[in-house]
Amino acid sequence: EDGEIDLAGLERLLSQFESEGYLDKIKALYLVSYFSNPSGHCVSEKVKSDIGSLLSRQKEPIAIIEDAAYRELYYQYPFESRSSVVLESFNHLPVLYTSTLTKPYASGLKVGFSYCSDTNWLNSMLSVKGQQDFGTANFAQAILEHALSSGRFDTHLNSIRGLYKSKMLTLHESLGESLKSLGWEWEEPEGGLYLWLKSPSEMRTDGESQFHKSCIENGVFYVPGDLCYPGNEIRSQIRLSFGSLNLADIREAALRFLAAAESMTDSAIT
Repeated sequence: EDGEIDLAGLERLLSQFESEGYLDKIKALYLVSYFSNPSGHCVSEKVKSDIGSLLSRQKEPIAIIEDAAYRELYYQYPFESRSSVVLESFNHLPVLYTSTLTKPYASGLKVGFSYCSDTNWLNSMLSVKGQQDFGTANFAQAILEHALSSGRFDTHLNSIRGLYKSKMLTLHESLGESLKSLGWEWEEPEGGLYLWLKSPSEMRTDGESQFHKSCIENGVFYVPGDLCYPGNEIRSQIRLSFGSLNLADIREAALRFLAAAESMTDSAIT
């Protein structure tokens, strides 16, 4: 709800599942808590604690899966919110905290890490992991071990924080007032890899929309926001990613996006 977690709505949903006899089928709540994909928002420590209290009150145990993949990708300051691992409201719940060493260093390495407070969950996950890929590649782990022990990991992480900030600002400023004057809305994030935009007057932006087709014709691609909702019911938001493009390409992409947005405005007027 407006980029924040609707705790009252979550409580109503759990109550509905209980009244319909489905609560025992809800095994976990998944939470991307730092500079999330796609919104770039973070979850405050108070909201996390309230979630833990809500889950603890349920008749059936519901685990928390906290995905902190983007936690280290802040531009200037880390978001001050402790994880569910150390919050008291989660003490009696299964907690699975996951993160990655590759988004902050080298995405192709595909090495992550996790903490699990529940023995049964942990044993099951280790079994599945071993059967699916026989473990993460030793070579990739060795690269990261050396990067961490030598200090190169932190050095590189500090440099890409500045790089991602410059990319975000380039996209944010290139779209700027020109796009906002057309009625588009978005917030300037403090970390992560995305801008999360809302179109004017609920204009459709889904994959079947005229705007999406116009963007493709202009040579620019975005992720339709309806793909980020479970029911695909909201069709007026989009995710723009700036992580892999250089600054010149970001400026060009912004110009092409603006051209598509202006063409939709012109067609609406005519």
